Amino acid sequence: MEALHALFQIASPGCRLWFTTGRDESGKVVANPNIGYGSYSIKYADGSEREFYRVGLSANSTGNSVYILGLPDKDFLAKAYGPTLGRAKSPANASSSSPPKSST
Repeated sequence: MEALHALFQIASPGCRLWFTTGRDESGKVVANPNIGYGSYSIKYADGSEREFYRVGLSANSTGNSVYILGLPDKDFLAKAYGPTLGRAKSPANASSSSPPKSST
C-alpha cells in the first residue's frame, strides 16, 4: 500500500488527497478505510452531485483494491485488464456503480 501511495504521489504531485474512515454519519462501519487521489463530480440518478476522489486505494483482508472512478467507458478496464488481473470489475458486474452519497 505504501508503494502504491508513493507511485500516485509521483504520478500526480499536488493532487487532492482524500482519507475516508469507512464509517457513516452514525459511526457504523460501512466500508474499509481508503485513500483517494484527485477529484471529480459524481452525478447521481436523482440529479444531485458531490465531489469525490478519482482514484482510490483500500486494503482489506484479501489484499488491496484500486478504485478508478469517472471513466466515460465503464467497462474499459474490466475488458482491457480483466483477463490479466482476474478480478477486475465494472459497474455492470460489481455491487455498486458509484460511491454512496455519504462516506466519511
